[in-house]
Amino acid sequence: MIWARLQKLIFGGALNVTWPDLATLTPLLGHLSSLGEIYLNEIDRRSQVWLSILSEPGWIVPLADYGYSPTARFLDIATELSTIDRQRYICFPVPAYRRYLIASLTEVLIKSVQVNYYKNLA
Repeated sequence: MIWARLQKLIFGGALNVTWPDLATLTPLLGHLSSLGEIYLNEIDRRSQVWLSILSEPGWIVPLADYGYSPTARFLDIATELSTIDRQRYICFPVPAYRRYLIASLTEVLIKSVQVNYYKNLA
């Protein structure tokens, strides 16, 4: 019964589990790491959604209306981290990302239970 409720919550639209495309984050982080700031006219429109997301936990700060600059906290991230580890480290403090992870894990759990249930019926 609880699985049906969770499934309805997630797939019924009551829980928003959308997240911007992580593929657009990689070049944005690379740009910020190498050049130290980014201007709105330099990046793809799809990447611009990440600017507000990265501002929320304090990774970057706005430069008036035309760009963003990384904070000292961003610049202190170890450069030896892999791209995926760096993305996880940066995204995890964002509440929306944690909700996205929980929803994704719940979806996998629900599907796993369904598969096991249908296997037992056969």
